[in-house]
Amino acid sequence: MDYAEAMNEAYGPNADPQGYGLTAVQAVNIVRNRVGMPDVLQEFTGSREVFRDKIRNERAVELMWENHRWHDLRRWMIAEEVFSQPIRGLMVTPQQGHQQIQDKSTLNFTYQEIDLPTEQRVFQLRHHWYPVALSDAQNLFNFQQNPGW
Repeated sequence: MDYAEAMNEAYGPNADPQGYGLTAVQAVNIVRNRVGMPDVLQEFTGSREVFRDKIRNERAVELMWENHRWHDLRRWMIAEEVFSQPIRGLMVTPQQGHQQIQDKSTLNFTYQEIDLPTEQRVFQLRHHWYPVALSDAQNLFNFQQNPGW
């Protein structure tokens, strides 16, 4: 995924002018194909900007449990935009007659997306960087604290 992102930013989704061996699209397709997913649709491979969004989505899915999302959002400088969106939840309700079923794994459910207004996230420009400890900042000649801190 890192290779695909770098190739897309440097050369676009479908180019490999230096002969590295894979384009950005080919690199993403390798990751997708190894779990039985089809290749990325051509509608997402036409431009660097469109494929950038596709790569970001692919990274969110592929690296879901590996603690990359937080750092990716900050690195891409889009955390303010992402965290300003309302948090959505899922209300899961078993269908009627579930009390008589012995094997709970056979239950059917209905799903409804809901807003979670009581859960609010705050992310400001300053949160892209961490503050430097005041004692360290005071010991450094001409040091300026990170923006917003």
